[in-house]
Amino acid sequence: MGITDRVFDSLRAAIQLGVRVESLGLRLEKLAHEVRDLDRRLIRVETALEIATTGRFAALPPNEGEPPRES
Repeated sequence: MGITDRVFDSLRAAIQLGVRVESLGLRLEKLAHEVRDLDRRLIRVETALEIATTGRFAALPPNEGEPPRES
């Protein structure tokens, strides 16, 4: 294999790598959009749950809700 073959192979590999990077960039943008969408949906679900329960999910005072201890 001559030096020119190695140079052409390196250039071909660099071009293929560039195409892969562009493809991954597009896929990353799509995933970012989906994550934002899921985040918005989760916020809406949390809000609906809070409204439906009228805030009844308040934290319990310490030791309340635990089973009684045996002496």
